[in-house]
Amino acid sequence: MEDLTRWLTHDREITERHIADSLLQRRGTDASLRFGRSLLDAQAALQGDLSGWNLPVFAVVAGDDRLANASVSQAMLRTIPATLIDMQVFAQNYHENFNEVNREVIFSAMLRWMRSHQHGMRSD
Repeated sequence: MEDLTRWLTHDREITERHIADSLLQRRGTDASLRFGRSLLDAQAALQGDLSGWNLPVFAVVAGDDRLANASVSQAMLRTIPATLIDMQVFAQNYHENFNEVNREVIFSAMLRWMRSHQHGMRSD
C-alpha cells in the first residue's frame, strides 16, 4: 500500500512528526483486510442518507482529500436538514483538517458555531 502520510496535511512539521512516529512504530502504516472490510461495512450502513438526523452539526470537509472522497462526504452531509447543518468546505485542505495550516480559521469557525448553539445546553 502506498504511504499516504504526505497527503494528510500541508503542515510540514506535522508530516515530519507523523513520519517519525511511524518509524518508531507509534503510528500504524498498514491496514489489515479486516480493517478495510469494517470500513466498507460502516460506509454501506450509512447509505448516504442522514435526512432523519435531528441534532445540529458542524462539519468540516477537506476539499483536496486524497484519502476520502470529498464530494461523497458533501453529498451525504447535504441530506441533513439545512437548518441543522453548518458545512465548511476548505478546498485546499488535505485529509486532516485540524492539522492543516489553516486550522486556526477552522477552530475559530467551530468556536463561533459552538457559542451560537450553547443556549440550549446545560451548564452542569
